[in-house]
Amino acid sequence: PPIYPLLLAFTRVLGGTNSNFILQLIQIGLSCPVILFLYKLIIDLGGNPRQGLLAAFIGAVYPPFISYAVDISTTTIETFFVMLGIWMAVRAAKNHSLGSAILCGVSLAMATLTRPTWISILPLIPLWWLFYLWKQWSRWLKASLVMGAAAILVLSPWIIYNYTIQGIFMVTSTNGGLNFWIGNNPKATGEYIFPTQIDESLVASSLKMSEVERDHFFYRQGWQFIQEHPAQFIKLAGRKLIYFAFFRPNIGSSVEAAQYQMFDIVKLGFIITWLAMLPFAVLGLITLKEKWREHSLLVLVFIIQALITMMYFVGTRFRTPIDGLVIIWFVLGLSVV
Repeated sequence: PPIYPLLLAFTRVLGGTNSNFILQLIQIGLSCPVILFLYKLIIDLGGNPRQGLLAAFIGAVYPPFISYAVDISTTTIETFFVMLGIWMAVRAAKNHSLGSAILCGVSLAMATLTRPTWISILPLIPLWWLFYLWKQWSRWLKASLVMGAAAILVLSPWIIYNYTIQGIFMVTSTNGGLNFWIGNNPKATGEYIFPTQIDESLVASSLKMSEVERDHFFYRQGWQFIQEHPAQFIKLAGRKLIYFAFFRPNIGSSVEAAQYQMFDIVKLGFIITWLAMLPFAVLGLITLKEKWREHSLLVLVFIIQALITMMYFVGTRFRTPIDGLVIIWFVLGLSVV
């Protein structure tokens, strides 16, 4: 998808040899508002300002948010757009704000153009609004239409470009099939494996295919594996769910290979903070009571991303954009104690 490559190109043109530094500054600038989103979202979900300040503080010192802000990856951009989109979805429902509905559509479309899996949230929002605004048909219809129109407006240039280049209707990208096969093959572990290490001859046979043909080819290979090895697929899916809910065995392997300083400390920070938050987050969810209606959107987003991960493979950074939701539940859980 185009957003991050365009950002990399922009910083390269702007900064030349200093492009990485400029990229990091931009990402830090986009990471900071996430703290505000956490504060405002918890209040719009029925929390109080004290809980909002605590959520914002935790977001400000949360190791993955800090680390990915200076990492060359899409994570910080995803986090910004996803958290803004979810906040605007809640705000549109509670305040009947069409402006918030428009910004929700724009934000989630931008998230989709950063990483394709976030397209799953776009149809989820109108469905949740249908639940939250039950029998308020006029408000639901207006919010859904303006949100959908805003999302389509943002997505359409890329869709048109893809149709012009590839000759088919395609919303995001052509690497989904390869990623699907990496997560579903006889050598799959639940994590990323370099394709040629799985089956070099199979990968070589796809080199002369077009992007679209290759995408379809690897999707077929993945589905064939699932049909022929259903028990192995179920075991793999369960393993991926555990990795998603906690951490994969090779957490930070690419960073370690790059010999980053303080790697072990950062890795430990990732694990300790998550494990410390998780029990209280579960408690916060259990004790939602009358707030369940508002939080149901957050729960659905988390569940859908877990299901998508189970179908592909787990990366440490894949869950980070919705870690803010767990921070909110953690704060609510602390409030109960």
